[in-house]
Amino acid sequence: MHKSELHTFQNLISDSDLHKCEIIRWFLQRKVEVAMSAYSHQLLIAFLEENRHLLLLKIINEHMHIRGQRRERTHKEASIAQMDGTAHIATAD
Repeated sequence: MHKSELHTFQNLISDSDLHKCEIIRWFLQRKVEVAMSAYSHQLLIAFLEENRHLLLLKIINEHMHIRGQRRERTHKEASIAQMDGTAHIATAD
């Protein structure tokens, strides 16, 4: 984000300012794409629901597109899997 955009956001005073500024309207009409593992996504949603952060949950649902991402095994995890015979099992996260 550029300094000029940050300055625009800092100068917002009222709800009507949101609709007057083109850059603000542009951000409000788009969803941010976030890469997150399925397990991390489940933890985030569970935390927000458990702590009743429903406004944050609503904001995430309205303004974010969460793209599932598989986590690659580390070298250490792969070595352990080979030693204990589970090398053929893929990790979910």
